Parts: sequence; structure tokens; C-alpha cells
Amino acid sequence: LADAADLKMILDGGPCPRGVESTIVRVDGGRMTILRLGSLSLEELETHGPLEVKNHLDSPPDDASEKQLPGGAVPGAGMTERHYAPQTPLQLVDSPEHAAALAGRRVGLLCFSSQQAVAGFGETRVLSPAGDLVEAAARLFAAMRELDALSLDRLVAIALPEHSVGRAINDRLRRASAPKS
Repeated sequence: LADAADLKMILDGGPCPRGVESTIVRVDGGRMTILRLGSLSLEELETHGPLEVKNHLDSPPDDASEKQLPGGAVPGAGMTERHYAPQTPLQLVDSPEHAAALAGRRVGLLCFSSQQAVAGFGETRVLSPAGDLVEAAARLFAAMRELDALSLDRLVAIALPEHSVGRAINDRLRRASAPKS
């Protein structure tokens, strides 16, 4: 759109049951390479054969299909270093203890389960009270937008378990917390 005033209607199908976008996989011969983790987990894909996880930002491309495209485009959506980022600065931490050290009245907390919730934050969004990774993935972007709309000084997110779709959620949080370039 050239201008937001041109927008006449938004169709909202509601929350996506799997939350994070699709997994991007390149298949070359019998070799699968995951270019972007998504709603299909590593564990689910491993049942179909050996695979490799490759972030084209972390290592030099080994062939033309992984190179940046003309104009700075990347091979797939959501594969830039900074993506999914709220306007409010977001800091990703690895534990509730690290989050507690950053608490404040004008700071929002995004955490996985009720067990991770930490006192002292101005606002808290729990992605899944019961600790379900699929529910957490489904709520991730809505919870980030809710916190972002509160005009807080900073957001703190606690990393999720690094298995199943938790890997993809952490990938989105890492990208959302990357410094602006």
C-alpha cells in the first residue's frame, strides 16, 4: 500500500492455531536443510530423514540458492536478522532470574508459562499458563503486540525450552530483539 488511508478493509481469520509461520526447508536430493524454523519442528522433520539447520546469516552461503537476492532480499520471508520486532525495545534473557534483574514499573514481561512469571514488571503476558509450546506459539505475536501497544520503556522476554516449536519461538524472539541496524 502506498498509504494506510488506501486500506478499506482488514479480514481477520483469528489466531493461527500453530502460531509461528511455516518452516522453510530446502530439499536437494535426499538432503533436507532447514532455512527457517517454524511450526513444523525439527523433531517432526527428522522422522523423514537426516537434516541440517542452516541460518544463512550465521555462515557464508555455499551456493546461489542461499545468497541474498538482488536488492537485499533474502530467500524467504522472516529470514532477516531483525524481524518480527516491536517498536518497544525487546531484550531476550535465558531465565526468570535474569528477567527479575530487569523488572520495573515501565517494563513489560513476556514469558512462557505461569511458573516463569516474575513479580515487579508493569505488565506481564504469559504465552501458555499450562506450559504448552503450541499454545505459546499461537499467542506469541498477539502478546508481543499487546505489550508493544502499552508504550512501555522496554520489553523483556524469557527464552522458551529449546525443543519442538520452542526453537522457532526463540528464533522469532532473537530476531525481534536484534539491534536496529
